[in-house]
Amino acid sequence: MTRSAPSSPPPSSGWGARAGAGMPPGSLANAEAALRCADLVAAGAGGGLCEHLIHFAIRVGARRLSDTADCLRLAGYPDAAGIAAGQARLVGALQHPMVTGDLPAAAALLRALAPTYDRLRAALTEPRTTGTPL
Repeated sequence: MTRSAPSSPPPSSGWGARAGAGMPPGSLANAEAALRCADLVAAGAGGGLCEHLIHFAIRVGARRLSDTADCLRLAGYPDAAGIAAGQARLVGALQHPMVTGDLPAAAALLRALAPTYDRLRAALTEPRTTGTPL
């Protein structure tokens, strides 16, 4: 069976077009959230943050970003898909330094993740291709 994504406006035209759009005041999203998390990790990842990252957030985040990359590729956004795949690799790479207590390395990965959100947003404004068949 061969299918491609239906024609639709770029994903960047909706609620996700702006970092933190529709979020409660004081919330952080995208690059700002990655940088704040990097600061918290560099400061020791206390208050249960280390455990939350190791046992939940890293696993779920890497999986969701990988799924996002697949969906973007199918929808005809290959550049955005490549960026999302890179984000998935960065988030997944956090697992080892967090488990081994190499917090400076984990913080560096989070800092490397931050600028990818602006690149993703820019890639989503590019014209859509026909999509990749399933």
